[in-house]
Parts: sequence; structure tokens; C-alpha cells
Amino acid sequence: MQDTVEFRRLPGPVDELPESPCWQSAISQVFWVDHCSKSLRSFGLSESSCRVFDLETDGNLRFVKSQSDSALLVGSERGIYQFDIGTAILAEFGNPPPLSADTCINDGAIGPDGEVVVAISDQNEEMPLGGFYKLSDGTWDCIHDRVIVANGPAFSPCGRMLYLSDTFGRCILRYEFETGLTERFCDLSDREGYPDGLFATPNGDLLVSYWGGGMVEVLSPGAVLLQRFELAAKNATCCCVFQYSDARYLLVSAAGDKDGSAGVFLRIIDKGGEQTPIEPSSAGSRASGCDRRSRGSVSRRQRADRPGDRRRS
Repeated sequence: MQDTVEFRRLPGPVDELPESPCWQSAISQVFWVDHCSKSLRSFGLSESSCRVFDLETDGNLRFVKSQSDSALLVGSERGIYQFDIGTAILAEFGNPPPLSADTCINDGAIGPDGEVVVAISDQNEEMPLGGFYKLSDGTWDCIHDRVIVANGPAFSPCGRMLYLSDTFGRCILRYEFETGLTERFCDLSDREGYPDGLFATPNGDLLVSYWGGGMVEVLSPGAVLLQRFELAAKNATCCCVFQYSDARYLLVSAAGDKDGSAGVFLRIIDKGGEQTPIEPSSAGSRASGCDRRSRGSVSRRQRADRPGDRRRS
């Protein structure tokens, strides 16, 4: 099912590579980062105003995630930080992830119980030097490696599984914490574009943003395509879904070319009780995204070429 309703671009500075939009419900604000700067952005839906926080981080910003009602977890190329929203104070968080001179942090996630996972990529996007790492008792444990560009990641609602985006492998992986095993969740080599950021809804559906595809797809817990949202911007980088007032919204960040099409885009996906495939289910069925299902094997495809000029500078 393809959706053609137009998105609305949020006002504010035009970023070169906006990423990692997240919703802070306690203050009704959207936050995101610009991969090409050290600026954290925010937009308040109630007051329709934009703010810019210039942070002193080690490298440009890579992701921002809601950690609590008053704090955000912010990742830069080479460090993880906690940002206090009220005071705008930035503090280092935990031990530095395992980086080399050739790798950098590219994305990150926080689980339902506060677990932190980072995605590490090759700086030049050429060699399989990256992977996904979980912070456990102050130590970063590798849960999947040999990835060129690591994206996502996204926790299932129950927190027992983690979805991982292998951008150049053009597939989504799924890691199970209890067994320590990683499986191929779905092969996306037949799609236009490359899987970038991921977002898991409360009922277990997975939203996939496509760099070079100009779209966001909604996949069921069984990897079935439920819905597709198209954007005017070609390079969708990440997205999230949230409730505000009487409506639910889809928020998508997208990088542009020289046409100025980059930005963070918002659209209503349901209002007044009208359900869509990504409407959260009742609390009694939240664990539907945690079912252990057998899907059979998926043939591995040869690594795709680089998706254009995607280097993080």
C-alpha cells in the first residue's frame, strides 16, 4: 500500500545531512542532529519554534535519543554524551566505544530498560570494519561485526531483540539477546535505495528509511511490507512515530542534493481514531514484535556499490 499524502517540512536551518529525529513527549519537542556539524536541533510543536544547540563534542553529531523526560543521549563521531535539556549541559556518558583511526560512530539506540547500543562504520565506507556494540557494565561488547556502514539500530518493544541495518549489504538483521544469535530478518536488495535508519513501533512493526529511495516502508514482525510513504527528498535517513494531541505523526529526516530538499518532514498518519497499519495495538498485545518465528533461509547477495556520496565528513 503506497501513501502519497504530502509531508510538511519543519521550519528552521537547512541542514546538509539531518538525522536521527526523536520525540520528547514531556515537552512536546522534536530533536534531531546534523551529521555535518556539532549542532543539535529542536522544534516545539506547541509553540512552533526552532532552537539550535551548538555542542562541544569530539567530532560531528551522529544521533540523538530520548533517555528520560529531562535528558537526551547524544552520539558524535567519537563519543557518547548525556544532554540535560533544561540546563543545556553536556556530559560524557560511559566509556568510549571501541573505535580505531579508520572507524566512527554512525548511529545508536536506547532499549526499554536503558540499554545502549551503537553502530560503528568505516570512515571511508569501503571496508567491513564496522559493527554493532552493546554497553554492558561499562564494557562495549560486539554483537555483530564485519559491516561497512552500520545503521539503525532499533530495539523491539520487549527489548529482547535488536534490529540492525546493514546499509551496503542491503538487508536488515535481527539479534536476539537471550541466545546471542543474529539472523537475516529481510533482504532488501530488490528495493530502490539502501536501508538506513530504523524505528520499531510499540506493536512490533519496523519502519525502514531508504537512502537513495526517497521513502519509508513499514514492515510487519514477519517482514511483510504493510505500507510505503514517499518523500520529495531522495535520501531518507531516519524516522520516528509519535502521538501529539489527537493525532499520530510520522517524522522523517532526509538529506538533499543541491536543490535544498533536505530537512525534517512531518505528516499525520491518523487522527480521531482512524487506524493505519502502524497504529499501536493495545497493551495486551505489545509483545507481538517479540515472537520467535521461523522464516527459512534467505540467499545472500553480493555487496552493492556505494550509494553515491554518502561519506560523513
